[in-house]
Amino acid sequence: MTPNGAPLTPIESVAPEVAVLWVGVHHDAGSLVDLAADGASGQCSSAETWIRCPAANGPVTFRWGPAQSGDWTLYEGRADGGFTQTDAIVVEPGHGGTAVVLPAEAARAGELARLTPDAVTPATLRDLFVRTGDHAVSPPSPGMLGAAARLVDHPDPLVRRELPDVVLPWLRHTALDPLPMGSPSVIPSGTLLALAHDRDPGVRRRLASRLRDVRDGPRFSAEVSQALEYLVATGGSAERASMVAMGSRSKEGSAPAIDAWRLARVRMREPGPAGRAAVKTLGVLASAVDAGGEVDPEAAIRDCLTWHPERTWSLWMAWRRDVPIEPELVLRLFRETIGWSPGLLTWWAKNRPDELEAVFLAWEAGPPHTPRYRDLLKGVALLPDPRWAALLDDKLSPPPQAPPTP
Repeated sequence: MTPNGAPLTPIESVAPEVAVLWVGVHHDAGSLVDLAADGASGQCSSAETWIRCPAANGPVTFRWGPAQSGDWTLYEGRADGGFTQTDAIVVEPGHGGTAVVLPAEAARAGELARLTPDAVTPATLRDLFVRTGDHAVSPPSPGMLGAAARLVDHPDPLVRRELPDVVLPWLRHTALDPLPMGSPSVIPSGTLLALAHDRDPGVRRRLASRLRDVRDGPRFSAEVSQALEYLVATGGSAERASMVAMGSRSKEGSAPAIDAWRLARVRMREPGPAGRAAVKTLGVLASAVDAGGEVDPEAAIRDCLTWHPERTWSLWMAWRRDVPIEPELVLRLFRETIGWSPGLLTWWAKNRPDELEAVFLAWEAGPPHTPRYRDLLKGVALLPDPRWAALLDDKLSPPPQAPPTP
């Protein structure tokens, strides 16, 4: 922890004679090169979001560089997660500090006045925070972001529906964010959970959709996961987007994959988009969790064939290496669905040719063949193995008899 109790830098530990500042500098303001460190006992080292200085002679004072053009200034992280404007941050040896560089509050006084609950409108939030191709926005101050976050309790749901778009760029944790990846977050903790619990389904749906773009960040990973789990558990129109987001985060290692598997297995039995989203999540998790124990992809495929038969193709494709060809299941897949997966059929034909051939023979042992049978074989019939072209030939007939003797 810093001397004032603010969250410590993401560096695991700070050596006794080192002072570290974890800092996010807005891309328009400059970089850590513009941050001065006074009192260091040697050469400081830095990366994109931290600066480490030897402090054998005492504390190190960090300032926002030489005279800078514009209204940019330094803010120090507080124990409550907020930020206070300051001229300098003093970090004692063996400790870490937290900071961001954003516009001064005085430079954004007019914008801040527009964010009072009585004055704010949905158009105000879009004008101040939401950047589009034909609408540029000025970088906000921490006070503006805090005022926007406090609108989670605003009585107008149309105002609250804009908040996911307001906070997204500051917690998305991608190269497109205003602050470098790994920077301290300037969005108050609890904002996402408040939006997830919003009584308006439009707010929850918008949040779920936006959270699909969030990657693992230094402060919001747990809160994103909690918000998604709540949105899935409560169902409704936000459930589908939340389920897809959970699967993506599990694949990336940002959330426990086994939890996402359990939830998706329960939700896949629901009709409509929510169940289909759960099936998609189970497919995504094929690259994040190993089969075994409660992770039973064969059972998931059986359930999928019952509740969402057309989606079984994609789910089986994802788990093709872990689920063997079960003739009963494949025959049901051939007979009870309309679409198919050329990729899965080709993979079976190359890696499980004998089992697949047996299924085709059990389905239609001889000509004439149905259009469905022919459609499924067209792709694999192009493979070098001659068995597939032979199965496709509608003109096959019993061996010709010898001509009658005169």
